[in-house]
Amino acid sequence: PAGCGVTGRTGTALYRAILAEPGEDTPRLVYADWLDEEGRAEEAEFLRVGCRVMALNSDDPGYAELILRHEELALWLATHVPGPTPKFAAGLELAGGPAWWQQSRRGFPQHFEFDGEERPGLKPMRALATALEKAFRDVPTRMLAVRFVTVEQLAEFLQQPVVEHLDGLVVQLRYEDEP
Repeated sequence: PAGCGVTGRTGTALYRAILAEPGEDTPRLVYADWLDEEGRAEEAEFLRVGCRVMALNSDDPGYAELILRHEELALWLATHVPGPTPKFAAGLELAGGPAWWQQSRRGFPQHFEFDGEERPGLKPMRALATALEKAFRDVPTRMLAVRFVTVEQLAEFLQQPVVEHLDGLVVQLRYEDEP
């Protein structure tokens, strides 16, 4: 998929399996095996550890050690393997480059972001929904953080069908709209 750093027929097919089931770990773990075969052991371990962290409770005896290993791998990858920097329309953003690794969840960036500060009116919210639909075809991220939008803009966005495919939505209203 464009801008996500996946190469080769096999790698692309495995990545598409992740996109088809973004909530499942099995395609990610199969992809990690392929990364190992391609000589990308740190990326493979990062995926495996990320999946493992999300599967454990924070009171599990091995949890703290896994979190530490995940942070070590993120730092190493950010330094040695800058992540991809995909571009999206309508102000939709995703952590790329070194932040790809540092802001990840189960091996991929944790959330998309949208800043409505310079995007007044309802049209930007419809454009955001369209951009998000397209982004879901390229990245298995299903969370969105929306900042500096009005109540009316939020209401418009929440009516868009793509919202059903989000796993999480964080909203920060514009200051003058906050109670």
